[in-house]
Amino acid sequence: MHSNDSSSNDAVAHVWLVNTHLDHAAADIRQRQVQAICAWMEPLKGSCAGIVVTGDLNAPPDEALHASLAAAGFMSAHKAAHGAEPSFTWPSGIQAPLMDEGEPHCADYVYAWQAPDYQLLVAAAQLCGDKPSQDDATLYPSDHIGIKVKLRVVTSSSSSSSGGSAAGEALA
Repeated sequence: MHSNDSSSNDAVAHVWLVNTHLDHAAADIRQRQVQAICAWMEPLKGSCAGIVVTGDLNAPPDEALHASLAAAGFMSAHKAAHGAEPSFTWPSGIQAPLMDEGEPHCADYVYAWQAPDYQLLVAAAQLCGDKPSQDDATLYPSDHIGIKVKLRVVTSSSSSSSGGSAAGEALA
């Protein structure tokens, strides 16, 4: 991400974007997968402003993997913006052969971690892909509803007017 601050046009804030699709059947497998992602990203924390993890975690908000992400310093962007996760992100309403069936639930998330010298501020978080095609009410972009997040990356010293900032968006 490049800085939008005219006083520091050469500043670059590197943010890792990780997209994943966790196991759909077993909470213990999902927990191990999240632990593996956190371990994989740990060595990179010293060389970036932040890490954004997005995707289909296949886990309701009360599942243990969310506590593991929080313990690793990650925050849910939707929860930060709205105080709660979406009521559901699956199913979208798509009708297709061989489609999965089940109770609607929140399965998709955008999590952000910020380095000590930076802040990843959630400027916006909203659902996307939640409307069918204008030509076919059974056709959606996916069987999941996405989450569109706009993050603002600022240096911790940016509370004064001289700090740099950058903005970017992440989708799950």
